[in-house]
Amino acid sequence: MPKPILMKVFSLHELNSSIRRAFEQNFGGRFWVTAETSGIKSPPQGGHFYFELLEKGEREGQILARSRAVMWRASVGSLLAKFESATGQTFTNGLQVQLLVGVHFHEQFGLYLDVYDLDPTFTLGDMARKRRETLERLRREGLIDCQKS
Repeated sequence: MPKPILMKVFSLHELNSSIRRAFEQNFGGRFWVTAETSGIKSPPQGGHFYFELLEKGEREGQILARSRAVMWRASVGSLLAKFESATGQTFTNGLQVQLLVGVHFHEQFGLYLDVYDLDPTFTLGDMARKRRETLERLRREGLIDCQKS
């Protein structure tokens, strides 16, 4: 009979602490990421601002990646004001954004991204691209001048 292989048994906290340390060693920096905003229920009322970031695939409804994100109380006001001033719209669901984030793992709350900064010009570029595509589609369908007649 083969000899049983002994493996260390971890408590959940021990395992999650190991994961946190690995994240700190390998993802200790800050990274620019592009994603779509999701899970925004309402603007923050003087507190932390929690939401999700998504990356969608080519097929309808296909989600390739999802992560929780947070803007902390100390910076949320200035970040949202910067975004709204540059884009003329509120930070809401369905926006393509580029954010400067730090990757964190907490034993109790899991993986999340701290948002340190954002680039509103990225969102403006995406908005302009969508507008151009809509106008082109309306021209192709012969609908661009319907309101004139």
